[in-house]
Amino acid sequence: MIRHLGAADYRAMPWANGRGTTTELARENRPDGSLSWRLSVATVSEDGPFSPLPGIDRILTLISGEGFDLMIDGTRHALAPLAPLAFSGDAAVSAVGVKGPSLDFNVMVDRRDWQASVTLITSPHRFTVNGGDLAFLYMLDASTGGAAAGDLIVIQDEEVFTFMEGERALWVRVQRSIKPPSSKNRPS
Repeated sequence: MIRHLGAADYRAMPWANGRGTTTELARENRPDGSLSWRLSVATVSEDGPFSPLPGIDRILTLISGEGFDLMIDGTRHALAPLAPLAFSGDAAVSAVGVKGPSLDFNVMVDRRDWQASVTLITSPHRFTVNGGDLAFLYMLDASTGGAAAGDLIVIQDEEVFTFMEGERALWVRVQRSIKPPSSKNRPS
């Protein structure tokens, strides 16, 4: 089953540090109300710190604009367009060298439950989703299948989504974390 989400389904939210807003595309909370996972896009217009997100793993992908770099725990990382960069929400992170307004795509997961990956897709693919996992396509271009640029396609089960020449999307997989067995269950 494929489900389309578009601008009418999204919601704008202020950043935790108050320096901007994020458009939340999809989100799930843990039973206690804390973040389990989230997909969003945000505009970065100036140098400044990112909100700390302890326990959260993040993947940021520059999707448009003149760009910026990330300073992560004192090390500068150049952001290349459409090249996902993973980092810990526990780290001290700042946008530096902002050249002009830029739009980034964000995936955030609580590492106790999830692990995520983001891949640029530019050719036809068969997408397979395992039970309990989550899969999304964030459309960078309009598709011949009727999706607009900026739409989020939610994929459940095995699906075929065909791209024509020049169409691009970000393939996002959010998978359950594999936890080691507890010491009570290990043989002695």
